[in-house]
Amino acid sequence: FFFSSRRRHTKFKCDWSSDVCSSDLSANTGAMLRAQVAAATRLLHNEGLLTYSGHLSARAPEGDRFYIQIRTEPRTEVTPESVLLVDLDCKVLEGNGKPPSETAIHAEIYRKRADVQSVIHNHSEMAIAFTMMKGVKLLPMRARAARWKDGFPVHNDPSHIKRQEQGIALAETLGSHNVALMRAHGMVLVAESVPALLGGQSATFGALFPAQVMMSLMAIGVRDLTTVLAVRDGRLGGPAMRFLAGMTSTAHA
Repeated sequence: FFFSSRRRHTKFKCDWSSDVCSSDLSANTGAMLRAQVAAATRLLHNEGLLTYSGHLSARAPEGDRFYIQIRTEPRTEVTPESVLLVDLDCKVLEGNGKPPSETAIHAEIYRKRADVQSVIHNHSEMAIAFTMMKGVKLLPMRARAARWKDGFPVHNDPSHIKRQEQGIALAETLGSHNVALMRAHGMVLVAESVPALLGGQSATFGALFPAQVMMSLMAIGVRDLTTVLAVRDGRLGGPAMRFLAGMTSTAHA
């Protein structure tokens, strides 16, 4: 992908398939991660998955700091040069500007989960819907949802996560899961790299796919989804795949 900033006229190239990004700033890992954060932010905004207030981050090689965008910068204009480096106390180490007001989400997840290398927080209306419906639980759907087989925990605090103790509480809700829904707020998703948020089973798109499928099934009258799902050896298969392939006929049975 090629992007250019109208303000800075900086171009950079990202090859997600090889998990390598290079920029005209430098070839070191810091520049690579800055480029990945900027490119992924703009791509996800273009897909409607990051709005004016969502944000994405990448853990720096040092482990105790991470890259994240400036609070007030439009998601459509994030560039490698504008990305901040902050520590786990949300203090800016490199760059000019303030990080997002909910940076504690990223900091406390990185502090708790050494395996996590990238975090995204968005305000998906689809995710919010499944935190507001009584008696409806979001379930993994199709084989591509194997990453979510442990479920979608819901964090019950609907307020902005601005303080450290709030970030700690959200990290506790997330636990060892790869995603957590936030009641009347949005969701948080974690992965092993920034490119992983855009492709494969860990993709942001993949996390929202079960919600889209369930909404479609409920719209055509399907009520009991638990009987059609089967998890075997960490994968969804059998009845789930057959059901989804013929859900129209099932709905009219």
